[in-house]
Amino acid sequence: MTTTYAPGRAELLGNHTDYNEGLVLSLAINAGTRIEATPRQDGSIRLHSRDLQSTWEKSLNELKPQTQTSWVNYVLGVFDELMKRGVKLGGVDFEVSSSIPIGRA
Repeated sequence: MTTTYAPGRAELLGNHTDYNEGLVLSLAINAGTRIEATPRQDGSIRLHSRDLQSTWEKSLNELKPQTQTSWVNYVLGVFDELMKRGVKLGGVDFEVSSSIPIGRA
C-alpha cells in the first residue's frame, strides 16, 4: 500500500488567478486529503470515500464520467488523461479520506 497526503489551501489574494497567469497568495492549511492506494491484479479501479461512505468500482476498460457518484470524476479524469498520454495503468484500490469540511453548494 502507498499513502499520499495533500494539504488544503486558503487563498488570501487572487482566487482563480493562478492558472490565469495572475497574482495569487495562497497558503497550506492544517487540513487535507489522504489517499491510500493498493495495486490490484484484475484491471479494475475501486474508489472508496470514507467521509461519504460511498464505494464505486469498474474495469479500466469501462471508464466514463459518472452522474450518480460524481465525486469519482476527479480521479477518473486523471486516469483518462494518463491513458490518453499512453501511460500503462493497472488496477488499484483507493481509500480516500479528508479532514477538509465538505462544502455544499
